[in-house]
Amino acid sequence: TRVGETTVGAIVNNNIVPLDYELQDSDIVKINTNKSATPTKEWLNMVKCSTTRNKIKAYFTKNEREIYIEKGKYALEKELRKRKIVFSEFLEEENIKKICEAIKVDNMDDVYLNLGNGKATVGNVINVIYKSEEEKPAAKQVKVITKSKDTDIIVSGIDKVKVNLANCCNPVYGDEIVGYITKGNGITVHRITCHNLEMLEDRTVDVSWNSKSTDKRYLVCLLVYSNDSDNHMLDLIQTISMMNVSVDGIKVLNKGDKTTYEINCYVTGLEQLSKLNMNLVKIYRKSREGDAMRVLVQRSGKASVEIDKKIVGKISEGLVLLVGFTEGDNLDKIKTLAQKVVNLRIFPDENDVMNKSILDYGGDILSISQFTLYADTHKGNRPSYINALRGEESTKLYDLFNEELRKYCKVETGIFGADMKVEINNIGPTTILLER
Repeated sequence: TRVGETTVGAIVNNNIVPLDYELQDSDIVKINTNKSATPTKEWLNMVKCSTTRNKIKAYFTKNEREIYIEKGKYALEKELRKRKIVFSEFLEEENIKKICEAIKVDNMDDVYLNLGNGKATVGNVINVIYKSEEEKPAAKQVKVITKSKDTDIIVSGIDKVKVNLANCCNPVYGDEIVGYITKGNGITVHRITCHNLEMLEDRTVDVSWNSKSTDKRYLVCLLVYSNDSDNHMLDLIQTISMMNVSVDGIKVLNKGDKTTYEINCYVTGLEQLSKLNMNLVKIYRKSREGDAMRVLVQRSGKASVEIDKKIVGKISEGLVLLVGFTEGDNLDKIKTLAQKVVNLRIFPDENDVMNKSILDYGGDILSISQFTLYADTHKGNRPSYINALRGEESTKLYDLFNEELRKYCKVETGIFGADMKVEINNIGPTTILLER
């Protein structure tokens, strides 16, 4: 079960025990789990139930299969690069059928598996295709065919020639491109940044997009990574459909508490693809908890902010605010939180009860920009700050927030985006997170 796979320890009758501890009647057992934990092969020596042993073995078989597949794929790509063979051309549909028949497997994943675990060699796989071709006569010159006038690719110096878009980089209208003269299959068009160009022989030709042909759509494959296991399928489909982008298929790949979506769709060009990418990123931003403006309020005595060994802002007593902004923050949120800050009753009254605001008690405000309030630690140990709003838009909101606060009391600030050293003498301590 999932509990078994993520087990990290056991407590019996309030005492920590090893996992091979033999239970007694009336024992009270608590199993400690961790999402990132995985089974170990030592468990196979401890378990008594054959069903459990088989499930543990199945877990390692599944995980080792993925490792071997990746290992085999990497080995094949490495050898193809060494031989200056284009990966996408090598894995054409006809070639895949020949390779699978020769290795006696059903698909390329099984081929990679056999390469990874040593049951097959990279040389044997490549020779299935290229050994037989070496025995054939030399390839003919580029075949010239009649092409319709509305072709989307213009080849320098040639009017009629067979042109294909490379499957390895899938160029779309607007990309910087270059043509490669193949042996017997016309000209293949690659993006100028395609890594396969480094392995090709110097048979390139200048090509360009035909600006008069704008009605064609181009197939692209997008990988959308999510740091949670929530289902964003509906959001993705709605976003794509609203942009008049045709979806060819969506595949969901779940790995623990993370999800990857593989989306095949047709776009009109680079401009539409860029807008689509931006809108897909916004889905993730809105799905996280970071869709609210945040202000961390601390009641402080003497406080200051220093930049390059120079104090740029200081207060003797009052509030220190760490302020962060995210997508969707606006003037309405700023006004609401500014009023909340100055009316927050965290200062003592005559009975030493926190019952007064800074307006009642008196004091100043030190406001510091703080994008790390939006740290996302769902994935790994290095925080992600994708939810934090940066640049000119964030600077503008920070200035508006400080201007709003100055309507009520004196405000000192740091410098947005600078490397600051902040000294805070928290009284209480009193720390409150405000969100809007």
